[in-house]
Amino acid sequence: MFSTLKRALGFGNEDFDQEIETSSASDSSESEAQPTSNNLETAISPSPSPATDDPLPADILDGVVNLFNSIQPEFVKKCIDTEAQKRYLLESIDSALRSRIEAAIERGHDLGKQQWEEERQSVADEITELRNQKKVLEQKRDESKNARLSAERQKRALNDRVHDLENQVLTLEAEKEQLQLENRSMLNKFRVAGITGMLSDDDSRAERMLEEVESLRQEKSRLEADLAEAHSTVDTLAAKIDTLTSRLAASEIDSAEIARLRSRNDDLTASADKSASLAEALRTDLEAARQEIESLRATIESNLKANAALLEAVSASESSPVFDVPLHIGIPPIKPEKTAEKPAKKKKRAPSRKKEKPRISAIDELMDSTDWLVAPQPEPPKETPKEDDFGYQEPAPKKNPAADDDRQLSLW
Repeated sequence: MFSTLKRALGFGNEDFDQEIETSSASDSSESEAQPTSNNLETAISPSPSPATDDPLPADILDGVVNLFNSIQPEFVKKCIDTEAQKRYLLESIDSALRSRIEAAIERGHDLGKQQWEEERQSVADEITELRNQKKVLEQKRDESKNARLSAERQKRALNDRVHDLENQVLTLEAEKEQLQLENRSMLNKFRVAGITGMLSDDDSRAERMLEEVESLRQEKSRLEADLAEAHSTVDTLAAKIDTLTSRLAASEIDSAEIARLRSRNDDLTASADKSASLAEALRTDLEAARQEIESLRATIESNLKANAALLEAVSASESSPVFDVPLHIGIPPIKPEKTAEKPAKKKKRAPSRKKEKPRISAIDELMDSTDWLVAPQPEPPKETPKEDDFGYQEPAPKKNPAADDDRQLSLW
């Protein structure tokens, strides 16, 4: 068993039994994982060296051998033949597994190659597109530059033409003034000298001079029209140059400036949204406060009106002579508190201590109707338990009965 294990690990025929016995405790777990003796004897037989065409299987074998040898003692690792281990592992691998590994490696190579080709093609397409864009941009820049240079040349030529026309106009105006002065001087001389015989000779000269003056005027008008046209052309070209310059400057704006302007726009938009939300919240709070103030004002006004009506009714009842008449004559149930014979009724008619709506008897309701008396007067105050003015509640009006009750007729 030990000799077979030695041959599997790559040892020779030397006697290393003593070293193996000392390291048997650490190698017990590894020896269980080794193949059977038949496979080991098969592995000892000469076999072809592993294929080194593809570096990946060799890397796998190196990793397995290094992992196996890492748990061996130091003196064992120095004596192990790694090439024999690799050959044994390569022979132990099944042909189907080997073919699967090779197929997986081949697929990995193909997949990597395909991905590399796709990425290379994509990068090449992007480079081509960028080059085309660069050419288009350079062409546009050259066109705009040529247009600007052409416009500048035309502007300079027109400015020179304008200066020439202005000089011609000034020269013609000076000649015109000189001829006018000569004409006036000559006419004055004719008048002073009184020479009449020479007038016939000089008429033709004067007419020629007048014709020259008229032609000079026409030339001046034509030059002024040309000057105005030149000015308009200069203005048009200047506007065109400004447009081309602005377009060129717009095409050369830095991307960093665009990003900064966009971030500034976003900040301003966020500030505007925040201000709008704050204004909306303040507007809501203001509206709620206004509604609360209106509600309080309405409540106070209603309470003041009720209090004023109550005070007017009390003052009217004190000053009116109609209510001085003892209306309780012949109606003993009105004052039950003065009747000593019927304490039970007095107890029943005693006013309640609680703040509640006052109870009004039928006689009181009949007495409230004074339409059948002398004149309509304000209603007298009803004797009710004293309550707060703001808590006063007037009883609901009821339909007045007809004045045909015997108790009412007894008042007459």
